[in-house]
Amino acid sequence: MKHLKGTFALVVLLLLPAFISAQEKINNFALYHPESIATDGVYYYITDIGKELNPVGKDGDGIIWRMKISEKTSVDSVFISGLNAPKGTVIIQKTLLATDVDKVIAFDIPSGKKKYEIDMSSVKSNFLNDIAIKDDSTLFVSASDINKIFIVHLSAALYFEELVLADTIHGPNGLIFSQKQNRLYVCGFGSNNQPNGEIGFIDLSSDKKTFMKIIDRLGYYDGMALINGNNLIVTDWVAFEKKGVIMKINMTDMKIENVNSTPVAGPADFMLTDKNEIIIPEMIEGNILKFKVQ
Repeated sequence: MKHLKGTFALVVLLLLPAFISAQEKINNFALYHPESIATDGVYYYITDIGKELNPVGKDGDGIIWRMKISEKTSVDSVFISGLNAPKGTVIIQKTLLATDVDKVIAFDIPSGKKKYEIDMSSVKSNFLNDIAIKDDSTLFVSASDINKIFIVHLSAALYFEELVLADTIHGPNGLIFSQKQNRLYVCGFGSNNQPNGEIGFIDLSSDKKTFMKIIDRLGYYDGMALINGNNLIVTDWVAFEKKGVIMKINMTDMKIENVNSTPVAGPADFMLTDKNEIIIPEMIEGNILKFKVQ
């Protein structure tokens, strides 16, 4: 999720002929402003910025919902309340971790109790955003407002360090780590209220950590995922209304396909199922949508 202030110009989309997937709404209860989703195989856990769409405000109205996976899904309960503006979330074993303004907070899934939090306010970011898992004790966290990425260590000491880059990524947002390639894929939301976000990767095996662009197309990019090591799924808000797209990028021929036939109102940080289904929050309208990717 990105800063929602200012007037934004519509980005003209130049996409190649696309594979189009039917859209299905899977929640029967309107959430407020859902941003990210993860699953333990039984429930979806959905971060929600809250009634007020203030992604940096410490207002205490942030929620993590728990929604049971079934043929007819619904919001089962409020898993965690009293947060500020929770965004990216992942699950490691039975622990759910989420960013919340300037902290990374861990919750025990069986009990719903907070296990620990990592205060990152010293980096002067109010927009910790997405989380990617490197391994069970290491995370990558994007800080969109200060154009940085951090490595968070879940050891007994619970510490973090900056991933020092040779160049600037404008508003880094979505992250995905490829263990096979030892790459961190990154998409940016842009900076200075401009759709100048880029899509690329960082070769973590290189001494000099350089951001390598995959395509030249710019946008307000948010969530991303990797399929079969060669296809990236990336969301682009396009504008702050019902204009968003879900793109599939073939990194062999750089062909870009559009996954959705109907525009999405704020396509945020999504997840992929083992059936290659996209489960994605529609942040502006408060829905959870499902698409099938081939």
